[in-house]
Amino acid sequence: MPPSPSSRSLLLLDPDPDGPLAKALRALLPRADLRVLPPTADWPPRAEGCDLVVLRTNRADLSSLRLLHHILRRNSALQAVLVVGDRGLAGAEPLLGLPNVRFLPEPWTPRGLEQVVLGRGRVQGADDAELLSGLVEGLRDPLASLSGYLQLLRGEAPAADEGLVGPALDSARELDRLLAALELATSPSGSHRELVDGKGVAQRLFEQARRGDDRLRLEWEGPTVTIEVDLRRLEAALHAGRLLLERFGPGGDLVLRGGIEEGHARLYWLAAEEGGETAPAAEAVRPPGFLAALLARLAAQLGAQPLLRWRDGAVPVAAGLSWPPPRS
Repeated sequence: MPPSPSSRSLLLLDPDPDGPLAKALRALLPRADLRVLPPTADWPPRAEGCDLVVLRTNRADLSSLRLLHHILRRNSALQAVLVVGDRGLAGAEPLLGLPNVRFLPEPWTPRGLEQVVLGRGRVQGADDAELLSGLVEGLRDPLASLSGYLQLLRGEAPAADEGLVGPALDSARELDRLLAALELATSPSGSHRELVDGKGVAQRLFEQARRGDDRLRLEWEGPTVTIEVDLRRLEAALHAGRLLLERFGPGGDLVLRGGIEEGHARLYWLAAEEGGETAPAAEAVRPPGFLAALLARLAAQLGAQPLLRWRDGAVPVAAGLSWPPPRS
């Protein structure tokens, strides 16, 4: 049975012991045992004996986030609240998939802090739509400024610097597409579905994704199939699947495969050589949970199931969508 709020033991990782967050926690839980330590201190032994750890992502380095992830995985009874600032969730992606982690976007309010710390209301859980929507909105403006600055640099930079500016601009555009997918996944699905020719849509999405990338191929099995989809969400879901394989898959070419398989209409990205060389599962960089969660949320909005296949439970080799067998 979890301890009552009044008997809780809390650890706040913040360099300011008398800052706004520490004061708000003391006011919210006046009888709780609250300890405040800077994220750079030797805090893990203190966390082991606590009921709740509160950490501001803007004040935490990568090593602190990794330590917290390791501790929370070993101790499922320990709860954590990440106060997410303008730096976003950079470095904290592995924490997204843990059930004992809650998130609070800055600027926070006393009411929002109460909901998260006491586990009340809608602001709880790593997949909370309101949180993601707020994070997307907060990141859009600085990303637009960064992209504009990079475009100016690209126009003025000497040819020798193109190798630096070009990839940075591509990364900014990739992040913008990911934010657009998150925005779609956290907004009501509405009534934007339409009946489309599956093979024609696959060809169009393939051409959009390819754009000179010779590592991509398109394969369609059997006759075409009619599916009812929201085209924006379909494109976002397949983009999330492609990103999952490009960054965390076995490497090599990717195939956009579509058609009828095992009675289901499917459209998904596949690692062209699933048996190719790759790092052992124990050494592979495990993908952050939010990409699979994003694909699953978009799939549900499309009336489909997420299609995910893994090698050794760690390396993604296929990611996309599967629809129920078409009605006769």
